[in-house]
Amino acid sequence: MDNQSEISENKEKHEEIQTAQQKIALYVVQNYQDVNKIEFRECNKIEGIGYDAWSVSVEVNESHTISFSMDDLSNVEDATVRHNPTTFKLEKKDEDLNLDLNDVDIIYWEDE
Repeated sequence: MDNQSEISENKEKHEEIQTAQQKIALYVVQNYQDVNKIEFRECNKIEGIGYDAWSVSVEVNESHTISFSMDDLSNVEDATVRHNPTTFKLEKKDEDLNLDLNDVDIIYWEDE
């Protein structure tokens, strides 16, 4: 019974990570120009005393790294977004167009 519970918990965590990655990919496409490839490098849970957080690192177009930090994977819209301004050269979009992910090559990070 414990094994079945662990399998169910792992599946739920995997689905939560996949959903968060899709939301992050959509954020990148809607906020930056000329995005054609997104590769998720890592997705780490940071456990502290009384506090957990998530860190997700993304490479855009093979040369622009952007990081997202959030309290909970279900709250991607509240994530803190960081990038190095000297190496991240993607232009911000002036307006949020309702673009989808159909024309973007996405490589998702898989929990090992």
